[in-house]
Amino acid sequence: MGEFIVKILSRITSLVLFFPLMSAAQTGGGGQKISPCDGSGGWGAECAYNRIFVVSKMSQLAGEVVAVDTFVPQSKMTEGVSLKVKTGQEMMTVHLGPKWFIDNQDLRFSPAEQVEVRGSKVIFNGSPVIVAAEVIKGDKSLYLRDDQGRPVWSGWRLKKRLQ
Repeated sequence: MGEFIVKILSRITSLVLFFPLMSAAQTGGGGQKISPCDGSGGWGAECAYNRIFVVSKMSQLAGEVVAVDTFVPQSKMTEGVSLKVKTGQEMMTVHLGPKWFIDNQDLRFSPAEQVEVRGSKVIFNGSPVIVAAEVIKGDKSLYLRDDQGRPVWSGWRLKKRLQ
């Protein structure tokens, strides 16, 4: 009987110690709730910026890259990469994705290159932009979103490990 009580007390003690650790892990140890967007610099699939991509607003354009820039879509987000693309008389900003992701791709963009872009044409900060799903340069493509508009950088490390 005494051995049974020792086992029960041991398990209760483990639970009492375990739950505060779980709570600290979910709040970052400082009492603040951790958002699912925190680990991605705000670029996670469910984060606010990525919800502006609307599949029904898909558009295509072809033109010349005039500039490659960085931008911060919203406060507390990490930098993203954008292209300024000239199509005839029109200049269009194209949002590619987070800088940390774009910097790890083989395909690079420079001014004076011809590109084709497929993406969601939306209003961002009062101006029309295309949030890219795919950018084609020559015979190479940079895929940024799947057919549902979900960013490919969500889980990109897992995909690389499986290859």
